[in-house]
Amino acid sequence: MVEVATPTLDAPHSPKSLDVLDVPSWIMNVDGSSTQTGNRVRVVLRTPDGIEIKYSITLTFPTTNNMAEYEALLAGLRLTKEFFPRSLVVCSDSELVVNQIQ
Repeated sequence: MVEVATPTLDAPHSPKSLDVLDVPSWIMNVDGSSTQTGNRVRVVLRTPDGIEIKYSITLTFPTTNNMAEYEALLAGLRLTKEFFPRSLVVCSDSELVVNQIQ
């Protein structure tokens, strides 16, 4: 069972509650998984114009699910850095990752 961390607009750390984010945001969804058949990382980056950039990596080293989630976040941040967004909203289904990056 996976807990999904879904920010609400009233949450103190939600992007809408920060006054400095009046610019259109890029949205990055990350997901990592570790199974007996392989470890994978997926990143979907959506521009303010609605264009989606999909990125997938097969990890060549053993990981736990939490490690795969962190690798997904790092891969997504590396990818996003190439586009120089002014504002970025990061979404993950890992409550541990979400709470630590907030």
